[in-house]
Amino acid sequence: DSLAAPGEDGTLRTRFRSADVSRRLRAKTGTLGRSGVYALAGYLDGRPGEPGYAFAVLLNGVPGGRNLIDDLVEEIAER
Repeated sequence: DSLAAPGEDGTLRTRFRSADVSRRLRAKTGTLGRSGVYALAGYLDGRPGEPGYAFAVLLNGVPGGRNLIDDLVEEIAER
């Protein structure tokens, strides 16, 4: 309950707009200013009858890192 949810107040407010992912995701973001370090860790509930996922992703100096992390979580959600 203490982790951010997409579309609500907080760090995930403008991220993960798809209804499927926004209902299933709870996560904590992290950045280090303008240094190019991005992180996201949390839980993605599985679809009915399927297991969920716990994940942590940390990128350092990867161009478009935040978008890459978002794409990765969206890909996991499709499984």
